[in-house]
Amino acid sequence: TGTPVPGAGTNWVNKDAVQVCTVDEKVGLGTTQFMCVGWSGGGSVPATGTSNSVSFVMTAESAITWLWGVSGYWLDCSSLGGGSITPASGWHAVGSNVTLTAVADPDNSFIEWSGETNGCVINGTQITVPMTGPRQITGRFTSPCITFVPASLSFSGDMYGTIAPQLLTVTNITGHGTLNYSISSDVFWLSTDNGSGQLLPGSATSHVVRVATRGLAPHRHRGRLTITDPAATNSPQ
Repeated sequence: TGTPVPGAGTNWVNKDAVQVCTVDEKVGLGTTQFMCVGWSGGGSVPATGTSNSVSFVMTAESAITWLWGVSGYWLDCSSLGGGSITPASGWHAVGSNVTLTAVADPDNSFIEWSGETNGCVINGTQITVPMTGPRQITGRFTSPCITFVPASLSFSGDMYGTIAPQLLTVTNITGHGTLNYSISSDVFWLSTDNGSGQLLPGSATSHVVRVATRGLAPHRHRGRLTITDPAATNSPQ
């Protein structure tokens, strides 16, 4: 565990020289954190110690073993929907109690805590987590939902001719949270008049969809418009 100096294994050092041995104070392995609680030594190394560093005069063949104890566990904090959790994921001391707070984004609200909540004390938007081991806690918030009509659009016309635009209507149908979306195209000839929008719960707006025939060979062509909002429950569409 850790990165000792000198390194693990056999090391040659000068006789009668002052030797300093050190190792990391704390090391994380997976979701468990270990702290150096001292050493045991032989030869020129003092027999015991309680730090992560020791110096001595090298007068004989010697050995040192670093001793470790569990000092902390990883608390993984995540959010689903329109909100965030504070504090962020991190290491916390064994046996400590960590209070997490759910902070909803504007026009959103907190729903519930989930994950490894056994033994936790829940008080609305706050949860107190006893660090008896590694834990994963999720705060769930309301989220917007993307809907649109029509499901597909079909255009036809002559090369270099003018093709009538059509409308694509986007709706935030859930009534929970503001939908902040963008619309992208996977082909150069298909576009919308405005590539983004913001919709309050229950509202809708229409985008003009256009096709540019210049550079297209006479043929049937397919393109895709993608509507994206990372906070939406069903993004992308």
